[in-house]
Amino acid sequence: HTWSVGLDLATSNDADDIIEESYLLGGFLNLSGLDRGALAGPHAAVGRVVYQRRMGSTGGGLFDWPLYLGGSLEAGNVWATRDDVSFGDLVFNGSLFARFDTFFGPFYLATGFGESGETTVYLFLGATAN
Repeated sequence: HTWSVGLDLATSNDADDIIEESYLLGGFLNLSGLDRGALAGPHAAVGRVVYQRRMGSTGGGLFDWPLYLGGSLEAGNVWATRDDVSFGDLVFNGSLFARFDTFFGPFYLATGFGESGETTVYLFLGATAN
C-alpha cells in the first residue's frame, strides 16, 4: 500500500502577458477528468491524494512486471487575480489507474473523472507528466 499527497501552487507577479504567465491544469493527476491544459491562468493551485496497491506480477520470465492498481482524488483551479482565489471555486476530479513497471519505465492505463461528468482516458509509457 502506498499513499502520496501533493500540492502545487503557482503565481505570477506580472500577469500583463496572460499567455506567457499562464499555468496549465488538466491531465493525469493534475485534475484528471480534464484534458491536459484545459484550464489556464496566472494563479493556480492543485492538490492530490493518490493511493496505489501492488497486486502482484503480470506473469513469469521476461514479462514478470509488477502490477499496481490505484486511484486519486484531486482539487484545484486557476484564477485571473490573487483576489479571486477561493476554496469555493475548487474543481474536484479523480482517477482510477493500473500501472505496470516495465523495462522501459512505468506503463499507465488510467481514466479520469470530473465533477461535471467529464471523463478522459490515459495510456502512456514513462513518468507522469503533470
